[in-house]
Amino acid sequence: MKNKKGNSHGSITVSVITYNQEQFLEKALESVFAQSRKADEIVVVDNGSVDNTARVVKKYLGKIIYVRNKKNMGAARAFNQGLIAASSDYVILLSADDWFCETILEEEGAILDKYPDIAVVYSQAYTWEDGEVSLRVAEPAGKKTVIGRDEFERLLTQGDFIPLLTAMIRKSVYKELGLMDEKIKFRHDWEFWIKLARFYKFSYLAKPLAYWRLGESYGVSSSDFLKSFKYDFGYILKKHLGRAKSNNLLKVKRNAYQTFYFNLCEEKFYKGEYIEGLKLGVKAIRLKPSMSVFLNVLARLAWNIKRRLKKISP
Repeated sequence: MKNKKGNSHGSITVSVITYNQEQFLEKALESVFAQSRKADEIVVVDNGSVDNTARVVKKYLGKIIYVRNKKNMGAARAFNQGLIAASSDYVILLSADDWFCETILEEEGAILDKYPDIAVVYSQAYTWEDGEVSLRVAEPAGKKTVIGRDEFERLLTQGDFIPLLTAMIRKSVYKELGLMDEKIKFRHDWEFWIKLARFYKFSYLAKPLAYWRLGESYGVSSSDFLKSFKYDFGYILKKHLGRAKSNNLLKVKRNAYQTFYFNLCEEKFYKGEYIEGLKLGVKAIRLKPSMSVFLNVLARLAWNIKRRLKKISP
């Protein structure tokens, strides 16, 4: 397929993942149909819904490919089904409670068309909560568009700053490197980006091209998500850095584990477990001794003690 400039014009699949989201699914699908660059294929993966999702889907039969699980197979499996079912060159995954701005396929598809070495292009996303729309840009992503950026170390040391609903993925890359790791309950997309970023460059568009609905569905707002950080991040570090031997990977490993221990340290401080928090803070400092890290640990300790004293004061 060729565009007007004669460049290769890849086909695009949008895979919409839903579980008991009948009240949101139509809005998500209509945002796909309203795109300025039309999707070549739309897949709906129904992860065992027991509400009236099937009735909503019935309206679109003939326009979509419908994949239905008999029971909920977990989020990672459902997203993988969306990736597997796609026959197009590029794939973007949309949770049914979110929706697109009308130019996301056009703008992101153009990047993958033009730059064959780019594996993933992502953008900012508006957040929608109780009718209020806001734009919260993850600091690591930045305020400027970047074409072709190494994200491997940044993802390991600065967290998951890539909004899944905005990420358009080159299918040939995940066919080569593999799907999302289904052993990870919550942060499977984070590990997926790390896996792809180790070998390929990403691009970032510093503009909001989708809407992410907060507080409506099971996921990052759950207490299980917050509790799972230690396991998820620890698993990711062992998987990608456990056998690091080169000087570059050893440096990434040291920085990543410092981030890991610092986050666990801060979590312990927040819970009032100051001794355990300090032990983890010491581990972070030992990995890469510096005055700034030392002062950061002390600052977080002081802030949390002050917060707790203020909370219990009459």
